[in-house]
Amino acid sequence: MNKTRVEQPTLEISAQIEEVELLRKEREKLREEALKLADQRNRLNENFNALKMETKTYKDRRDELNKKVQELKTKKKLIRDKISARLSEARNLREKLHLLDKKIGRNYSGTAEKIRELEWTIQTSSLSASEEKQLINQIKMLESQRSVQKNVREMEGKLIELNAEVGALRIEENKVKQEMSRPVEESGLLHKKVLELAKETSEVKDKADEMHSAYLEAKGRADEAHSKYLKSMIKLKKLKEESRESAKLRNSEYRRIMKEKAKDKLKKGQKLSFVEFTALAEEEVGKAVSG
Repeated sequence: MNKTRVEQPTLEISAQIEEVELLRKEREKLREEALKLADQRNRLNENFNALKMETKTYKDRRDELNKKVQELKTKKKLIRDKISARLSEARNLREKLHLLDKKIGRNYSGTAEKIRELEWTIQTSSLSASEEKQLINQIKMLESQRSVQKNVREMEGKLIELNAEVGALRIEENKVKQEMSRPVEESGLLHKKVLELAKETSEVKDKADEMHSAYLEAKGRADEAHSKYLKSMIKLKKLKEESRESAKLRNSEYRRIMKEKAKDKLKKGQKLSFVEFTALAEEEVGKAVSG
């Protein structure tokens, strides 16, 4: 009987040690899995942050180019407005010149020659008062015509200036277009790159989130395994303590003390420990055998 009592706690302790070891291994396995998942998540987050920085670099450059393009567009519009204004002014001048052509023509030198001829006639010919008056009226009319023709010449000069200015403005406009073409093309390529990076960044972020969820799940399982491990350790500790106490019970003096202590607790209605219960039970078994 005594040998059975000694072997029983030993078997229980061995079984508990085996359980503790299995739980420890399971816990370590789950912890390792969680750490691997955390490492993958961290690397994905690093990649995500790197992609964000790269995307920002491309976006900043794209926005800088877009700003330049916008400035050039504004400059081109101002040039176009000037061209439109000059063309409108030139069109009005041509219309006026066309009307004047129908009335008086543009032969400025011919008109001046006629005036000189009439003046010479008045100076060198013997004319009656009415004839001289008629010639003077003709000269006045020609002078008036010549004044208009002078304005026409000025208008023609202005028209030439306007056409030259329009030509210069068109050259300037073409230069702006050429200057704008490169940043427009580069901005388009950068925008395409930004969209590609945005898509890649989103995919990496989704993977990182999935990995984090997997990590939390694995960590939860590891924590649960650790909790089981601790409970098993506590049970093992308790078994070992009970085993040590049981061993002490083989000492008659210690057994006597535990029996007295158990009886005293029973009188007071208190709960007995395993060792106290064992000591008291041995006494009752002994009495039964003797009887």
